Amino acid sequence: MKELYLLLLFYLCFVPLPAQKNQISEGAESITIAELRDHMFYLASDELEGRKSGTPGFDKAVQYVPIDWAYADTSRYVNMSDHYPFHLKKIPAVFFFSGDNADIHMPTDDAEKIDYDFFQKSCQLVYEIVMELANGDCSLKN
Repeated sequence: MKELYLLLLFYLCFVPLPAQKNQISEGAESITIAELRDHMFYLASDELEGRKSGTPGFDKAVQYVPIDWAYADTSRYVNMSDHYPFHLKKIPAVFFFSGDNADIHMPTDDAEKIDYDFFQKSCQLVYEIVMELANGDCSLKN
């Protein structure tokens, strides 16, 4: 049964799905790549002591992010992902976003433009989140 879940996960991750055509660029000019990188590195840093719910590190992360969590409209970010068709059918999906640039999926995109340190840290953060969900004390419910 475990193999079936892994096969399904592999299929869902690697089968191309039509992405939303309308990109949202609202606020894109208000933050630089360097500022975004600094924020992400801080949120992924050891200074926050793991960020597990209910810990001082989690509280620091929540206080650091300037969002009124009760009124945050995160739904507009969902349609930027290949996971949007899953969202439309109310199938749970996770979307991790590490930034965008004009060269992605274009002939001008090449390896010299990749910030490997940034993506290594991004992948490490995603890994830690997935491992916490998989091995943590919480359970996901419908």
